[in-house]
Amino acid sequence: MQLWHIGRAARQQALDKAGLEMVSSNNIPNSDEHSTPRPMTTEEIRECIAFFAQAARNALAAGFDGVELYGANGYLID
Repeated sequence: MQLWHIGRAARQQALDKAGLEMVSSNNIPNSDEHSTPRPMTTEEIRECIAFFAQAARNALAAGFDGVELYGANGYLID
């Protein structure tokens, strides 16, 4: 199972449709085609870590052999 948070690689149009805000670890856009993200607060970072941990537990409970955190191409943990 692969887990990821798209972070600054998100497309603003998709976020707008979902009523979500682009957040990342900093305010540097992924490219000229991407919007500028809002840096996450300390509390949001803690919450994100907790979500990753719960997702990993859920994957293992569902029978997956392992969990990989994807962190490349501008995704949150890149």
